[in-house]
Amino acid sequence: MMELGIPLQDLAFALIALSAGFLLIAFPPQEFHSAGFTIPSVFHFLVGSEKQNFIRFQCRRTALTMVIHASLVPAYLLTLHAYGLADIFAVFPDTIIQLITQISILAALGAYSYVFYLCRNDFSKHSIIRNLKKFDRNLQRIIESINSEMRNLGNLHLHLVGYTRLIITDSWAFKVSNYTVVAIPLSSIEVQAIEAHMSPGHPVHGGAAVQFVNVVFRSAAHGLSFNVRLNSTVLADVRERLYRPIQIAEDVAIYRTISDRFVTAFTDVVRNNPTTSVPNDEDLELCLGCSSTAANVRLSKNCLDVTQEALNCDECQCRPMWCVTCLARVFAAKQDKDNTESWLSGKANCPTCRAVFCVLDVCLLE
Repeated sequence: MMELGIPLQDLAFALIALSAGFLLIAFPPQEFHSAGFTIPSVFHFLVGSEKQNFIRFQCRRTALTMVIHASLVPAYLLTLHAYGLADIFAVFPDTIIQLITQISILAALGAYSYVFYLCRNDFSKHSIIRNLKKFDRNLQRIIESINSEMRNLGNLHLHLVGYTRLIITDSWAFKVSNYTVVAIPLSSIEVQAIEAHMSPGHPVHGGAAVQFVNVVFRSAAHGLSFNVRLNSTVLADVRERLYRPIQIAEDVAIYRTISDRFVTAFTDVVRNNPTTSVPNDEDLELCLGCSSTAANVRLSKNCLDVTQEALNCDECQCRPMWCVTCLARVFAAKQDKDNTESWLSGKANCPTCRAVFCVLDVCLLE
């Protein structure tokens, strides 16, 4: 029977240290991102800038990530050998640790060969490039279009686990992960929430339970799909950025926050308020809050003054600059968090001119 080739306690310590190191490198916590202890940050001179050339950056980053991950086990075994904890080199292995060393070196060489294959001809064999070719034969045109959209400050960026991110631009949805990037055009995308579950309270979320939802993004026309796990509180942001509803599976119940429920109640009241018109020569701009929906409300005093009340509503002269959803969120943010039942009867300041208004003063545009 083949011997282990290393003291058991040393092997246990090595496995724990290697596992911890791999997890921190492959799935760095937010503190590592903030401190710049990530592969793209440390090797920025090799991968370049994500903002300047998103596609080239991702091709280089994923290739470099494969190389580093494949090198972790051989590097750690070399460290054990350097400190005299194990004799790992042998043409014909006599111990388990020598056999593991040979396997890890062969696996690393295989990974290096695969990365070299991907990098040939300007990453033409990389899965990112192969997927993009499905959308347009003119690859350079589509790359330039994506790179241009990625510089838009209005894009939705959601950081998930480690390097995994969901990015939604004006025309694309991307899932960025350790080894690849999946891109789906919004013109053919279908989005469905397929599973939801509650997670125990965590200090990051104020100790309250959090609902996570598994959401599938797919394009049947191009045979592409990806799955992400999202906090239910961001589903509204995703839906607004997609410009389309998210399908909910029959057995999935999405938890709605107090803020979301208030937005619905606020909107219902506003629909019953008088409407107002916009001068023909006045062009409506995108909402200042979400930058995805045209401004559709204006503040016009409709309520009556109450003499014994210290704070009465004011006349607001601002032109339409907000959508009803964003204005409702601004209104909710100004209310007493411990007295949610009084929110609809409360008051807030116009986010532009600071005039006081109530829900009765919010008028939809005709």
